[in-house]
Amino acid sequence: TFVAVGRALCRAICDGRPVPRRLASPLVLRFLQGVEPAGPVGADGAPRRGPMAKEALLEEVVALDDDHKNIAEFVVGEEPGRAYGVETVGDVLCWVNDVDRAADRHAALLAAPWRDGDPGFRVAVFEQLVQRHVVEPRRRALEAMREGFALVPDVPRLLRDLFPRQEDLVRFVSGDDDFAAETIWKLVSFDPDDYSRTMVQFGHESQGMYAEDDAVMRHLRETLEAFSELQRRDFFKFVTGLDSVPISRPGRAAGGAFKILVDGKDMTDLGQAPSASTCYYNIHIPNYATREILEDKLREAIV
Repeated sequence: TFVAVGRALCRAICDGRPVPRRLASPLVLRFLQGVEPAGPVGADGAPRRGPMAKEALLEEVVALDDDHKNIAEFVVGEEPGRAYGVETVGDVLCWVNDVDRAADRHAALLAAPWRDGDPGFRVAVFEQLVQRHVVEPRRRALEAMREGFALVPDVPRLLRDLFPRQEDLVRFVSGDDDFAAETIWKLVSFDPDDYSRTMVQFGHESQGMYAEDDAVMRHLRETLEAFSELQRRDFFKFVTGLDSVPISRPGRAAGGAFKILVDGKDMTDLGQAPSASTCYYNIHIPNYATREILEDKLREAIV
């Protein structure tokens, strides 16, 4: 099953389709590339810094439960360990669930003395905490996903080379989740070439292009401004079938800028609600007489 999840992730990335962030977190994406959160452990048991940003890993731990959240925030904070009875690294890593430290494969790490005043050391211990409590219990599933992700062998390498910064990688894979009215409006295209490409690629003939200064388009923009963010998100999903805004056009037209097309000026049934063709991100809006009609009909469509 998890092999299939990895294959689906690879396919979505190749097609340029946004992957939900709850599935494509920085930790998961880096693991699929062969990168794990914790650095190596020295012969003296001292941990070394890993390759991932502390903030991204903290999000992973906070999502687990309050016990993990509390210990993670303590480790990356500045509170003195001795106030909590912390003498060794093991006192931190085994906080949540006790283990036989002598039999642990990282016994030297667990026995290493805790160093309060060294921020780099504390972050390195935090990375070990993530490795121990987030990655290791899920290793079989993550490795199965990585096997499926190698469906196209060059994808992990290219993602690592092209997006060394985690925030850029996550944005490329998962898209943007800004659904402000102005953001959505900037995606609407009034370029005849975009509509012509849709005709060529999908055989869909426009039902009457609008100009940006047409009354219906002014009404659409005002309606988006009046909508809540949740309603704008529903509008975007209604038009595109997507949960977030990709940074480029997915699917058969992958590679170009992502655009939303709006037509319907020539539609004769003014009583029908707007409809959408999600394959090519096209909403069809009849030439309603007033903004009130457009808003009511659009609300009806996106529910």
